[in-house]
Amino acid sequence: MVLDQMSSRGIAIYSVGCQPALSQYQFGEAFFVAAAQRTNGQAVALESAGALADVIIGASVEEMVLQSLTHQVQHMTTAFRSLQPSLTDSEVEQRVYEQLSSDGTKTQQMGGARLNSAHAGLVSAAPSLMCAKEALSSVVPTRVPRAPDGTEYRGLSSSAKLHYRSLGCAGATDLDDDDSDEEAWDEDEYTPLARRLAPPAPAPVPKPVALSEDVISMDQVQRLMRRGKKQGLW
Repeated sequence: MVLDQMSSRGIAIYSVGCQPALSQYQFGEAFFVAAAQRTNGQAVALESAGALADVIIGASVEEMVLQSLTHQVQHMTTAFRSLQPSLTDSEVEQRVYEQLSSDGTKTQQMGGARLNSAHAGLVSAAPSLMCAKEALSSVVPTRVPRAPDGTEYRGLSSSAKLHYRSLGCAGATDLDDDDSDEEAWDEDEYTPLARRLAPPAPAPVPKPVALSEDVISMDQVQRLMRRGKKQGLW
């Protein structure tokens, strides 16, 4: 899988999704979070694309600082395993974190909100996108776009589709006139009509994405060590 190949080369994906737009895609958050998890990056939530530059700079600085700790962590990991070969990966991560934090090791850490998904693990663990789709479909009902009268858009005639497009009905704008063209149908892009007509939710208070310096976090240690393991460093 492409994500595994990227991770084995030390490439960490920082997925960035603007909310609430991303939530309108049924499995959008799950995929974004899983891509970050599988490459030991981070999935960042933004209220506006205006903060994208801050994310790019913040992520780059944080990753450079973590990268500078690679040799130190490699030495510590080797030492812990030589003393206790039976230690699990989680136990080694905990010991490395305790040692670094007790030494007062500080890192740059990017602020801001993070994307969350209850089903990201299904995507992250799947060997392919097809398997991920099957796993998600088994636990999350697939949304079926329907016209206001309850008829599925997939079964409508071309003239009916044009009629609903002219009305601006959700789910009808991107339909192809050829019903046999399955590639033109994307159920994940369906937005329920009720959501389109509902009053907009109040805008959340943005969380700053600015960098701050603090003692290294457990999350940073885990990302650094799991990335190194995929690269075969320990």
